Amino acid sequence: MQFRGAFKFVVLSILALGWAGPALAEIATAVDVQAEATVTTASGTQSLSTGGRVSVGDTVETSRSGQVQLLFDDSTKVVVGPNSKLVIDTVLMRSANTASRFAVTAVSGSFRFITGESPKSAYDIRTRTATVGIRGTIFDFETDRWSTDLILLSGAISFCGTTNVCADVSEKCKLVVANRVGFVGSPQSQRQTNRITGRGFPYLGSQASLLPEFRADVIDCGFAGKSQGIIDGSTPGGPGASPAPGGLIGPGRNQGGDNDGGESEGFAG
Repeated sequence: MQFRGAFKFVVLSILALGWAGPALAEIATAVDVQAEATVTTASGTQSLSTGGRVSVGDTVETSRSGQVQLLFDDSTKVVVGPNSKLVIDTVLMRSANTASRFAVTAVSGSFRFITGESPKSAYDIRTRTATVGIRGTIFDFETDRWSTDLILLSGAISFCGTTNVCADVSEKCKLVVANRVGFVGSPQSQRQTNRITGRGFPYLGSQASLLPEFRADVIDCGFAGKSQGIIDGSTPGGPGASPAPGGLIGPGRNQGGDNDGGESEGFAG
């Protein structure tokens, strides 16, 4: 009875002190924040500023003109583009600069991803319609509830849709698309490619808003120049820039953004 009483006293004392369990690990720094951005934690939503730390379980979200450049503790770099939302699911650090698991979910918007020091097998990047497996990589992608469109800028990836249909991609500047009905493929026409890259890939048009270590070699991606009149990233087109005129931006979507229920003409699986 004395033991039970002592245990109850300890529990009540802890609760009285406001103990709420161990804090989630901080695993990244917002090294640059432009315009409005927020971070949502277990305790609520607040503004995110340059120098702010983010933790496992946090959600980073930007306004229409916002942008966040995240530097993770394993040197992974992620750009959260305008009007975008990223959830940091799991980052398990096994040493000072590597993670045994690195899982994030891109809910919507445009992103750049540059791998860091962690083993490539540790990375798990998910959207509503795709999963990306990494083998040492830089890539840009845009995603919404209809599809995920990705352009490889360096390295190699495995790009899988909702039905586990996958495409291995190692060709620089390769554009691949996965939609919500399970289609995985690439545009067969320049016109279709131009429509996709002209709307959802701000950093192919201009990298002026990015810190040097967050930039990539996009000069060889000739379709970016054809679709936006830009090749070297020296002209405006960063956060807040108007997208190219509307058009088909992925299989399963028409010009109004509605699902057409199937694979779009001009795509190869």
